[in-house]
Amino acid sequence: MTISLPTVVVIGGGDLRLNATFGIDRYVVSLAGRASPKAVFFGPSKMETFFSRVYADMLGCRLLGQDQLDSAEIIYIGGMPDSEALTEILRAGKRRAVLCGLGEAAGNFFPTVIRAVFCPHYEENQDFDRQMIGRRLPALGIDNHCAMVFLGDSFRIVQSRPDARAFKIEDYNGFVVRKIIDNQDYRAVGELF
Repeated sequence: MTISLPTVVVIGGGDLRLNATFGIDRYVVSLAGRASPKAVFFGPSKMETFFSRVYADMLGCRLLGQDQLDSAEIIYIGGMPDSEALTEILRAGKRRAVLCGLGEAAGNFFPTVIRAVFCPHYEENQDFDRQMIGRRLPALGIDNHCAMVFLGDSFRIVQSRPDARAFKIEDYNGFVVRKIIDNQDYRAVGELF
């Protein structure tokens, strides 16, 4: 499927060393719409080797340095970059890139479309639901091995493990309500909010 970019893929988590998100990674590469898309990695240097093995060796991407951000078709963010780097990433991504792995920063990318607090590694974060009590903004919790894909004003989930889930979490009068997000096809973001 060829799509017009940009697109945001919020990956809940998973270990690149173990190919834990390979199904998601393959989908990310397909979003670029061509063979051998150019990819840039931002994140801890210990992850860069694993990113290279998966995205270049296994999926055929051409890897670029961070100084070539403007040429990238895929920008993979592993971990949280500093605010200056995030500004540059978002500026480049808004023009033409698939951004993935944004985690908590995802709401900064399309603040008028993705109006939510994000929680990657949701199944590991026991306190997150409680932290949402009294907050007006809904939250999206994304398990490891699951991703939410935002394409314009549409969204869907992609999983690399069948039991991985995404959830909408909201406070209703001091009680947390969780709803499973399970659509494998694109739906309007308005259905989330």
